[in-house]
Amino acid sequence: MLVSLVLLGCVLVSADRVLTPGFTAAVVAIVLVGYAFPTYLFCLVSALVLRRRPRPGSRERRWWSGVAAVALVGAVLHGVWLGPSYVGDHPSQEPTLTVLQLNTRFGLADPQQVVQLATSRQADVVVLEELNPTAAARLGAAGLGNVLPHWWGSARLGTMVFSRWPLRHPEQLPVSKGAVRVEVAAPRPFWLIGLHTTQPLVSTQRWRRDLSEIRRVVARQHGPGVVAGDFNATLNHGPMRRLLGVGSGAGLSDAAVDANSGWQPTWPSDDLARVLGVPILSLFTLDHVLVTRQIDVVSTRTLTVSGTDHKALVASLVRPPAS
Repeated sequence: MLVSLVLLGCVLVSADRVLTPGFTAAVVAIVLVGYAFPTYLFCLVSALVLRRRPRPGSRERRWWSGVAAVALVGAVLHGVWLGPSYVGDHPSQEPTLTVLQLNTRFGLADPQQVVQLATSRQADVVVLEELNPTAAARLGAAGLGNVLPHWWGSARLGTMVFSRWPLRHPEQLPVSKGAVRVEVAAPRPFWLIGLHTTQPLVSTQRWRRDLSEIRRVVARQHGPGVVAGDFNATLNHGPMRRLLGVGSGAGLSDAAVDANSGWQPTWPSDDLARVLGVPILSLFTLDHVLVTRQIDVVSTRTLTVSGTDHKALVASLVRPPAS
């Protein structure tokens, strides 16, 4: 009975991913899609074992045969969805652009660690969310401006971009928790959007509107570009799939998928999320670096920063040749 109930839960999660209904519980449940594949495999093996116990032709044996068949179909379907994150070709050359993304948890991320991370990873662009004026001042005192002298955004609105190169034509975007669009005047220029959407638990309507706004802005861009931030969404959410170009002209791809980074969750950070005093491992990938087709991805990596419940995401990229 337990195996059957677990399988039913997996089927509901799969249907949720396919149908993408708009009510809050369904939107939140989609974050479980990444865990359905091993659970389907568990149900398949369990059903095959349990199928051997009843006599041939019995109702119970037919039941477990059906459970095994459903589990197999589910495992194959989720394997297809997960495959690109683990298997494929990606560039192996030296990166020419490094982007660092971090939600600072209302500015509580350790400023010294943020600066050290930007320095050690030779970050060219850093996108920070949930900043406030006090946190921005602490980052300045820690020397972030010495590493990345150009910046734009509003600490009051929470999302800021710091860059090694000048930032031109800045634009504040109407996204709930702050979003900015800039032109990065690198030797090989590109546009960049840094963003932080609202949580679907707060308002699924506003969350969808945030992602639709980003999709609208991306659709009008030309040339190479990067979109980085806390999307409060996994790649299994319908609005994220549409942003990545499913049924649209956005033409973006997720850097972690392009790099075949596999399972690389960004929330919650290991040292802050606890239940009854027991640390919870990172479970969900809510932070992303997205790139246009003109930019290749060498690798992505997540790193823990003290004080924040999100992990930093570092993407090593290859900019296109200068035109």
